[in-house]
Amino acid sequence: MEEIFVTGSRIARSDLTANSPISIISSESLRVTNTVNVEEYLRKMPQFAQAIGRNSNNGNPGVSTLDLRNLGEERTLVLMDGRRLIPYDADGVVDVSMVPAALIERVEVITGGASSVYGADAVAGVVNFIMKKDFEGIEFNGSAGITEEGDGNVYDFAVTFGGNFADGRGNLVFSAGFTKQDGVTQGEREFGVEALDDLLNPVGSFTTPQGTAFDSSFPGDTEGGLTQFDPNGNTVPFSQTFNFNPFNLYQTPVRRWTLTSIGHYDVTDDIELFARASFSNSRVDTIIAPSGTFFESFSLSYLTNPFLGPGAVARFTQVDNAETDPSTAGDGIVDILLGRRLVEVGTRNSNYENTAYQIVSGLKGEFADSHKWEIFGQWGRTSRTQNFDNDTTISKVQQSIDAILDPTTNQPVCVDPSGNCVPANLFGGTMSPEAADFLRTSLVETNTTSQMVFGGSVTGDLPL
Repeated sequence: MEEIFVTGSRIARSDLTANSPISIISSESLRVTNTVNVEEYLRKMPQFAQAIGRNSNNGNPGVSTLDLRNLGEERTLVLMDGRRLIPYDADGVVDVSMVPAALIERVEVITGGASSVYGADAVAGVVNFIMKKDFEGIEFNGSAGITEEGDGNVYDFAVTFGGNFADGRGNLVFSAGFTKQDGVTQGEREFGVEALDDLLNPVGSFTTPQGTAFDSSFPGDTEGGLTQFDPNGNTVPFSQTFNFNPFNLYQTPVRRWTLTSIGHYDVTDDIELFARASFSNSRVDTIIAPSGTFFESFSLSYLTNPFLGPGAVARFTQVDNAETDPSTAGDGIVDILLGRRLVEVGTRNSNYENTAYQIVSGLKGEFADSHKWEIFGQWGRTSRTQNFDNDTTISKVQQSIDAILDPTTNQPVCVDPSGNCVPANLFGGTMSPEAADFLRTSLVETNTTSQMVFGGSVTGDLPL
């Protein structure tokens, strides 16, 4: 008989003889550390890198994810009792906040060789949440926390109850949990008031309330470097960045509900029916610094724009006359790379609501003494609704800066008045409330992910 190479194996082994390194975290370890979010405890382990969580603000869709070995959340497979959890997006990333901490018996973490068994989405490893079984009685868990500054309150409550039935052949357990976490802005901490670079020097964004232009907007210009606009609309050397830190969050406000039911029943001495149903709903509000024009290219009619000072007009004229294309040289229009922080529009506020359902059922058993088998099916669905407020669009900005003086009223008006356009002063001056209202845009995005899985396995030693 030829030699057989076993690339991956599902045969159950103790962690002392397993081919891949396994770390096991008990439920008691989670409890004594007063962990509200499971991923917080896991990220303290050296195998895990930072991923999306309660301290993630910009780009956080209201989920908590895991990233083994810094290879990406989409390469870390998350299981519950050895079966896949429903992902929250099309990349297959799982929101572990839907895992009820009160029902966790232990967590197994594998960081090597998992892809040969589970596939490419387990390249970084596998995190397997093993849930409690044969639970009897009722258990209440509650915790509350607050920062040294007296804010950032965190509340976590859970109730779990269950019992045996059919003379002990079956068990059914229910768990409900609620978590509330208040937000903390960086501006509420002395060490977060100022944005710092890697060398702990104050640094900010080049997209400023005064408006900033890259030197590429002025090719051949003798001043060089970045250029800003003063309150009169004239260009001056760049001197001030925008400190975005105080607006952003250190701790993201969260409100979450979870409901989970797990049961099993011994159909015969060798066959067990098992099932699990879970539901979670979370709402997360995030805040980041005001939006802006992040050096996108805009077409500017500088000769007729009422917000530009004579110094800026002179510089743009020099640029316009120096254009190499004779068809556009001196036509009164230049392209400018503009960085203008739209502070008048307000902070960018986002609300995320995530809902997840999953149902799992199957049969498992044993035969021929040392062999085990399992078949199962599962269905899950996640939906996410995102509301974005106080954002803007490049097309609206372009429309609002394309302004002239109305010869009748001698007031700035939009060349294109469609959509009730209001001209905006983005060149050193303060934008009017009406212009801010015109630029302000609200967006709604809805994402839905469904997953259906059928699986089966037979494990045991070959009779060789």
